[in-house]
Amino acid sequence: NDLTENTIVLFLSDNGGREPETVNTPFRGGKGEILEGGIRVPLLVRWPKNIAANSKLEVLVITHDFYPTLLDLAGCNFIPEQHQDGVSFASVLTGKQKTTDERTLYWHYPHYTSMKFGQPSSAIRKGDWKLIEFLEDNRLELYDLKKDPSESINLFGEKPNIANELKKLLDVWRTNVDAKMPAPNPDYDSTKYSGWPKSRK
Repeated sequence: NDLTENTIVLFLSDNGGREPETVNTPFRGGKGEILEGGIRVPLLVRWPKNIAANSKLEVLVITHDFYPTLLDLAGCNFIPEQHQDGVSFASVLTGKQKTTDERTLYWHYPHYTSMKFGQPSSAIRKGDWKLIEFLEDNRLELYDLKKDPSESINLFGEKPNIANELKKLLDVWRTNVDAKMPAPNPDYDSTKYSGWPKSRK
């Protein structure tokens, strides 16, 4: 229909590749996990004459940003009550700004997934620091993603102050959004369950 020049196209995955069918190296984890292999994905955006072809940006965005960004690119008014968690990154795409403003991002999976290691967990990223809380046992893992994007060195024991600060922010956010937390299933019968994870309750 000859609409190519005036159509904004976004292409991405909603999560990292499912393991073991795909390999998400250098990131650890995959689909259904809060590890980087499960949440860090490529994003391609095409809008001829408005977004420079073959340009590459290293900026942090999240899927809730798409709605306000597309409104912005289309010249529409924002609708804050409909995109409270998202911000527009239109100015970065069009070259008016070099990076996005720093902000804190949150993830919350209060359930198991069909993936091998998908388990209830929450995460927060502030700057280069990322804290993961595994909700089965409240275990915490802390990573410096700038130095360790593979999440191979848990710094929780070495950086307790940073971990505590992030944990407090994560707790406040979950309260503010009324995040649902997992609870034991009184009908669960381990003798009838053959899948994973084995620790499922």
